[in-house]
Amino acid sequence: MSMARWDPYREGNDLQRALNRLFDSRFSETSVVGFPVDVYETPTELVVRADLPGVQPDRIRVQHHDGQIYIRATRAAEAAKDASWLLRQTPEGEMVRTLSISVPVDVERVSASYDAGVLELHLPKAEHARPREIPVVAGGPERAVEPRPAPPQASADDPTGGGGR
Repeated sequence: MSMARWDPYREGNDLQRALNRLFDSRFSETSVVGFPVDVYETPTELVVRADLPGVQPDRIRVQHHDGQIYIRATRAAEAAKDASWLLRQTPEGEMVRTLSISVPVDVERVSASYDAGVLELHLPKAEHARPREIPVVAGGPERAVEPRPAPPQASADDPTGGGGR
């Protein structure tokens, strides 16, 4: 009986090749993958920035429905003539992201722009969802009641004394 010597480097290389095959097949032309997005909030809006390098603007679709933002983009396959790919990590085909938006949005004022491979969505908050400044009145709760207008003052030209009677 002969014993084979264990070689951790060979085992690691075999694992690396298997992972490369797995990921190479995942990014085929028919795959659906995501893409990185950043989302931040200001007092008046939400902003979504999506990295979509190499995607033509006419191949991007954005929809808002029922508290969800749907971003769908298609990157065309790049043909390499007389070449064999050694490494291919750039996804191609259809890419999709769905984001849940928990703040009511003024859909009529939503805007989208695309520059240098970055899609930027501006989602203005609905008026009732924006923060409101609440004035603080000194002097206790009785002072916080809406002041009543002062009665009109009598003038020298008004013979009724300003009461209008």
